[in-house]
Amino acid sequence: MKRLGLGTTIATLITLLLTCGCARVTHDYGSVVADVGYPGTAAVAVAAHDQRPYVKSGNKQADFVGVIRGGFGNPFSLATKSGRPLAEDMAAATVASLKNKGFTAVAVTTSPEETEKKLLAELRGSGADKLLLLTLNEWRTDTYKKVTLEYDVTLTVYDKNGNRLAEKKLDGKEYLHSDSTSNAFKISTRESPRAFKRKLEELLNDPVVARAVR
Repeated sequence: MKRLGLGTTIATLITLLLTCGCARVTHDYGSVVADVGYPGTAAVAVAAHDQRPYVKSGNKQADFVGVIRGGFGNPFSLATKSGRPLAEDMAAATVASLKNKGFTAVAVTTSPEETEKKLLAELRGSGADKLLLLTLNEWRTDTYKKVTLEYDVTLTVYDKNGNRLAEKKLDGKEYLHSDSTSNAFKISTRESPRAFKRKLEELLNDPVVARAVR
């Protein structure tokens, strides 16, 4: 009988675990706290709007965060650790990051079907001084021999009357880590929230955004 190499054996086990549901790999975005580079006391309302096309179409659930691949490259969907929509986790992380620096921040729940006009009206209804809208046009990881992140996010800041004050967009594709598939679970779970923390810091600490939020 032909003996399988260690790498092939591990990859096969990963496939079996994922197929039978014995292993659950999730990404913990909701507990991320970004390092905001300035203090503040303003009241801020935050909404994250999931506009990823496969979520809007219903092909993927709102808690979808990416895929991890088995030994033959076949993809299995990953979800948020909280079980909540990714947009809710990202809004919660933004709120926690601002509160950590003295802001009074609250999250406003959204759905992919809502228009920006309706979202802005809901944000204004919070009575906050500053309104933050994080739009997710893309956010997904693909984990196999490498962890790849594709992202397209925009943070827009409005005043309490709905006037746009600032906007910052980030998009691209990055390799978060390079390793063997034997560590795919660990790498995916560890590096994805770290990547979100970095991106959230880039957005919130952008000079134009920082001036607008304060």
